[in-house]
Amino acid sequence: MLLAVCQALDIKSSSVPRIATPFGGGLGLQGEVCGAVSGGVMAIGLVYGRDDAEKRTDKDAAYRKAARFMDKFQSVNGNVRCRDLLELDIGTEGGLNMYRAQNKKGQVCMVAVSSAVRILMEMMEE
Repeated sequence: MLLAVCQALDIKSSSVPRIATPFGGGLGLQGEVCGAVSGGVMAIGLVYGRDDAEKRTDKDAAYRKAARFMDKFQSVNGNVRCRDLLELDIGTEGGLNMYRAQNKKGQVCMVAVSSAVRILMEMMEE
């Protein structure tokens, strides 16, 4: 998700895939916030975040954009939580096996990533 947005915005950094790696599976396979949502929030930070820790207005604006992004994602996908989107717990061996056997990556995760990219790109055009 983050890499796709960076590519669309021509932001180049070899650190991006490394930074985003553990966010998948709802933060390290914990089933919490969907990695597509986390990636979108990181992208918002890259584009709208503050460069100076003292700039409260930039921080507040980024918070509002992140909240709006998450609301839109939830509206489209029904949830922002990985475990709820997948309807299984990939933090367990059985859940991870079911994830793979049921092609949840293709059926759920890729849909989530696509919608997250679309939502974020639409927000950036506003």
